[in-house]
Amino acid sequence: MPNDCWNNLTIISHNNKNQLKNLYEEELKDKKKNIIYKGSRGIKIDVWSPNEPNYKWLESLLEKYDECWVKNEWHEEGGKAGVWIGGKLYETKIEIKSMSWEDLTIEGQYYYFKKDE
Repeated sequence: MPNDCWNNLTIISHNNKNQLKNLYEEELKDKKKNIIYKGSRGIKIDVWSPNEPNYKWLESLLEKYDECWVKNEWHEEGGKAGVWIGGKLYETKIEIKSMSWEDLTIEGQYYYFKKDE
């Protein structure tokens, strides 16, 4: 059984509100998600995936919605975490950058942040 991976997505479109609207309606409607904030030029949303981010899906977003910028900060319950960024930000194309690291597991978070009795 895969570990749960939570992807904290920030998606903006500086000049093309329609691309952002279409991205939301076409790409996020069937995802397991939790909307944090949804405005006319930006969305913050949590999306679930198994084990790690769906990198092919993220790259396809940039191909289909070339006026959008996407930042994905992610963590999975086994202790992996990272960030993935790409798209168009303030008229500048940002090449995809990705970084990952070992982080706290779910058990580690419970251990380190539980209240002492």
